[in-house]
Amino acid sequence: MVLNSLVTVLVVEDNPGDVVLIREMLADATRPFEVLHANRLSEATAYLEQQMVDVILLDLSLPDSVGMQTFQRIDATAPDVPIVVMTGLDDEEFALETAREGAQDYLVKGHVDTGVLVRAIRYAIERKRYETELVAARQEAEKMNRLKSAFLANMSHEIRTPLTGIIGFAAILAEEVAGEQQELAQLIQRSGQRLMQTLNSVLDLSMLESDSLTLNPQQFPVREIVEEVVEMLRPLAEMKELTLEVVCDPPDLLALTDRGCIDRILTNLVGNAIKFTVSGGVTVWVTAEEEGLRLGVTDTGIGISQEFLQSMFEPFEQESSGLTRAFEGNGLGLAITKGLVDMLGGILTVESAKERGSTFSVLLPNAVVNAIPAAPWPTDAAPMMLVVEDNEETRILLKHLLRKHFEVTFATNREEALAEARAQAFNLILMDINLGDSTDGIAILHTMRQEAGYAACPIIAMTAYALPGDEARFLSEGFDAYLAKPFTRQQLEDVLGQVIGTEAAHHGRNPRLMG
Repeated sequence: MVLNSLVTVLVVEDNPGDVVLIREMLADATRPFEVLHANRLSEATAYLEQQMVDVILLDLSLPDSVGMQTFQRIDATAPDVPIVVMTGLDDEEFALETAREGAQDYLVKGHVDTGVLVRAIRYAIERKRYETELVAARQEAEKMNRLKSAFLANMSHEIRTPLTGIIGFAAILAEEVAGEQQELAQLIQRSGQRLMQTLNSVLDLSMLESDSLTLNPQQFPVREIVEEVVEMLRPLAEMKELTLEVVCDPPDLLALTDRGCIDRILTNLVGNAIKFTVSGGVTVWVTAEEEGLRLGVTDTGIGISQEFLQSMFEPFEQESSGLTRAFEGNGLGLAITKGLVDMLGGILTVESAKERGSTFSVLLPNAVVNAIPAAPWPTDAAPMMLVVEDNEETRILLKHLLRKHFEVTFATNREEALAEARAQAFNLILMDINLGDSTDGIAILHTMRQEAGYAACPIIAMTAYALPGDEARFLSEGFDAYLAKPFTRQQLEDVLGQVIGTEAAHHGRNPRLMG
């Protein structure tokens, strides 16, 4: 409220003596007030619908309304105007109730003088202004958060889709060519993977900072995910002539936790170990302890100084930095790892010394379930697979990756997918989500589940929507598994191995569809 500026006060009061007293007190004030009066609720709401006021002095007992209902009606009519309740009821609990409803102050008649009334009006106007600004700021923050989430989802999808082709085709070329061409293909593959790691790091950090990352606990063989990470990073170790080993005790350990978080944690820790190891090797180890599941990564690398140990989990912190830094990276990996471990309720510890290597250890309490035998990947069958994918590069990549194990039929949209499904029996379906038309993969999934024979057919969501929480969302829609783009040959085979049935693998047909 600006000093000496006119303040318009609406007094809602049916007692003429109280109205006269309020007018006299405000007339004695050093700053100017304009006093309007309404003696009924209906008259007050009519005033407020036609004219803006700066503050409302409200008695709660009126001829046409009594109690909290009076306040609620006035507040609903003028939600942006501060309200000071002024009543003869000296009840602390009732005063607190009006404050919870949104009143800026509560004054008891007979205990108010000019100074108290003027201060109450001034403070009420200021508090309401701050409340309005806070609400506006919160709404703006929520809007920006929604826009950021949408931007991240779109950016992730748009980058992952071409990276699927870049990394996938580079891997195929590296297998099929030799000499200088092979080296160039491997360079493309490594560059694509580095870009993918940077994208993942930025997205993961953003999700952690906004508390929008949700957990999806599931059971899975621990050795399986460890070996996936190791095989993905093995080319980096081989390029530096480092050993890369896995020690899992017991080897058939089953865990119950968020698989995606474990994948990111291991990828960050193993990738860091390889990056900062010049000679020797890296060992990834898993043990079942009384306290829970322990994952560890031990290297013979350059080690970490005691000074840097204090800040190593802060975003963008790197011990080697500036123009003379010796190692690549964006300084996000360990910050993300610590955030993910904290989300899982785990404990991350580090033992390291300069030139003596490092050991990062993650303890996840109560994550061990039991032990299970590993399921073999079928190699001697040709099941029928339908791939629904509108991106040409991804279709070509999948044709190369799947031709040794499956008879593959491709569809690019809903109409083609349903026509192919009705024309022949498929054992397995890979379903893209964003198909570039009015129908997405989720809608096709729901329609296909109604088709004869496809109620229980394994259908895998294969998509560039790979933000935290996306996997859980697609699985909740009814997909049997989830494969994020871009993916490696090993990741594709692992997902297929989780869902394909032994009978279908050996007979090449879906017995449910053969009648």
